Amino acid sequence: MKPQKSAGNFAPVPTGPQPAILYSLIDLGTQQGTYQGKPANPKRKIAMRFELHGEDTKLDDGRPMSIGKTFTLSSSAKGNLRPFMEGWRGKSFSDEEFEAFDLQNMLGKAAILTIVEDGEYRVINGISRLIAGMKAPEMFNKQVYLSLEPEEFDPAVFDALSDKMKDIIRQSPEYQALNGKAIDSAVKATGGDAPFDDEIPF
Repeated sequence: MKPQKSAGNFAPVPTGPQPAILYSLIDLGTQQGTYQGKPANPKRKIAMRFELHGEDTKLDDGRPMSIGKTFTLSSSAKGNLRPFMEGWRGKSFSDEEFEAFDLQNMLGKAAILTIVEDGEYRVINGISRLIAGMKAPEMFNKQVYLSLEPEEFDPAVFDALSDKMKDIIRQSPEYQALNGKAIDSAVKATGGDAPFDDEIPF
């Protein structure tokens, strides 16, 4: 999943600190990635998407702009997920705390995102808690949660995703196992439209 790129008549996401709410958490399954332009070992990925509630973050139809970020689903302090969640929490996790932490609990929760310009793209550079005394914005979008764990998988949620997102997930061995398909020994790359080069520190 690439960072957002402004195209057509759509205004780019504003840079700087932006109040936001996590409304979508999607399990992408194990995906082939890249690191510094080279193939990397397949890793379990998740995609978070936030709606924005800062100045100049509404579309013409009144909906809030949104921005996403992809993470490796790892509890390692050297990964990108744990430091991100610690920034949101405002303090560190112990190994035991983070391994027991349910990311689904963060759906609907507000934060301050730091958004920066990276060439043609807008990317999430950091996250923090709301400022003390700041009122959380009201969420606009419906919460979306998809897990590829057999006991949690919801076909209706999957069917409602975009075609591009479904195509990415279908290539994962976790999704294939849910549907009784043979799993390749190596996960196929998702193609040029969806690299997972997310190990660059922010």
